[in-house]
Amino acid sequence: KLDEEFDETTADDRHVKSLVKLDGGKLVHVQKWDGKETSLVRELKDGKLILTLTMGNVVSTRTYEKAS
Repeated sequence: KLDEEFDETTADDRHVKSLVKLDGGKLVHVQKWDGKETSLVRELKDGKLILTLTMGNVVSTRTYEKAS
C-alpha cells in the first residue's frame, strides 16, 4: 500500500524497510537498511518508463520502452 512502510527482501537478498509514495505524478520508493538509503523514482515520459536510482551521490537511470 502507498505511504505504508513494509519489510522487503531485495533481489540481492538485502532485508530493507521500504516506503512507496506518489509525489507529483512520480512513484517514489525508498529503501533503508543498515544506516543506508536508496531511492527508486519511476515516472512516465513520452510513453517511456524512466527509473532513476540514487544512493548517496551515485545516480543511475534506466529507460524502458514498450516492445512493438
